[in-house]
Amino acid sequence: MALCVEEDPSSDWDDVEEEEEEEEPCQDLFSCKMFRNVEDMLENCKAVHKFDLNGFFKAKGLDFYGRIKLINFIRKLSPRPIDVTDAVTPYPWDDDTYLKPVLAPDPLLHWDCGSDTEEEEEDKDAPDLVDEKSTNDVRAVEEELVEARCQLDRMKHFVQELVTENSRKPTEPHVDDDDSYFESYSHFGIHREMLQDKVRTEAYRDFMTLNKALFQDKIVLDVGCGTGILSMIAAQCGAKKVIGVDNSDILYSAIEIVRENKLEETVDLIKGKIEEVELPIDQVDIIISEWMGYFLLFESMLDSVLFARDKWLSPGGKVFPDKCSLHLVAINDDQLWKNHIGYWDDVYGYKMSCMKKAAITEALIDVVNSDTVMTDSCIVKEIDICKVSGQELDFEADFQLQVVKEGMCTGLVGYFEAEFNGDVKIAFSCSPSHSPTHWKQTVFLLPKRMQLFKGKIIEGRLGCKRNLAYRRSLDIQLNFVGLPGYTIKYCIA
Repeated sequence: MALCVEEDPSSDWDDVEEEEEEEEPCQDLFSCKMFRNVEDMLENCKAVHKFDLNGFFKAKGLDFYGRIKLINFIRKLSPRPIDVTDAVTPYPWDDDTYLKPVLAPDPLLHWDCGSDTEEEEEDKDAPDLVDEKSTNDVRAVEEELVEARCQLDRMKHFVQELVTENSRKPTEPHVDDDDSYFESYSHFGIHREMLQDKVRTEAYRDFMTLNKALFQDKIVLDVGCGTGILSMIAAQCGAKKVIGVDNSDILYSAIEIVRENKLEETVDLIKGKIEEVELPIDQVDIIISEWMGYFLLFESMLDSVLFARDKWLSPGGKVFPDKCSLHLVAINDDQLWKNHIGYWDDVYGYKMSCMKKAAITEALIDVVNSDTVMTDSCIVKEIDICKVSGQELDFEADFQLQVVKEGMCTGLVGYFEAEFNGDVKIAFSCSPSHSPTHWKQTVFLLPKRMQLFKGKIIEGRLGCKRNLAYRRSLDIQLNFVGLPGYTIKYCIA
């Protein structure tokens, strides 16, 4: 039986003037820009971002909850429109954690996309498929349909009220991708490891001390300053003012370190994300940062450096290091392959070959013996830090590796090199043929070993992009020419 609500005939609705709803400002889905209302924001999405939210809802068949999750997913992780458009099932926003509002309030969560109206229009246009004998059955079905729609309306109303109520309350503290990232840099061990990396630390020190004229009387910004070591070197090389920014709790120790070395008059330290802090100056002359991660781009800290560059770097200013390149080589490390891949063929006498699928997708961070390298190296990405855009950090590149040592290829290895270009140029490499660094090398093991002969060319294509759900992780894809279907996907997390 359908649930009906009767109107009170004694109510004089004609005497009640409809209150004009106030328009709620709405933040853009893919930027911080504010719009007068939801409709204006959606029009901007179509015009500027080429993203039709309502059309996307329909294309993906998202229900009410799916729409809520998608909106909060975009609000929280700030993916590019194309990342959302290209998403495949299972969708990265399917997790119920995305039912919790990110913005408070967010009028987009209450926006009626009109899907129910369209469904009703479709119902009106539907052909009559029943005859007179089925009239009673049709009426029964219609009553059930009305009841179901009433329940759906009540459910939607309940969820909207719940979302509104939650958006008014202070959000509970939670650990997200960024929280755990900055928390990891609050521990002293990771800073000791970086400082003890002589290749890394001495390259920065030597560049600044051998190019003091670059730093004399300049304003320097140190992005992700950590213990403040680079800030202090810049100060001692003649900088007029050095501003260090870091969002991890190690900054409190850095403040004490700066005071201990009597550099507090020159070095100012600020705790917070570079994207959110306010600097005491309008422009800086130099940006220094040790932003590099595994496979160069892991952790996505370069995005923060580019943000600082675009917001505060003066015309003609410099960013150091200013050039980086990403390289590939092939290796024959049979023991490494057996330990991580071949191991699953015989585990205490049992075959667990299905585990290989998971093992293959996890890129290894390890120090590679130079004796295992069996090809020349190939550059797959060059980055000019003063010019590159954030969109260019997701890329695809062809590679060719010439075999110089015959043997069984067990995987490819990625490493990077960095340059500091001043009057005196300084550079360092994380190649297997150089002294190890704390970045080590990134190893992409193959599911099966390949026999290679001297002079042979390995050809393929490498794709690298930030993970959609966890932007500080990387998704890597390798395709090999001449091996149809031989596509391997890896994750650096």
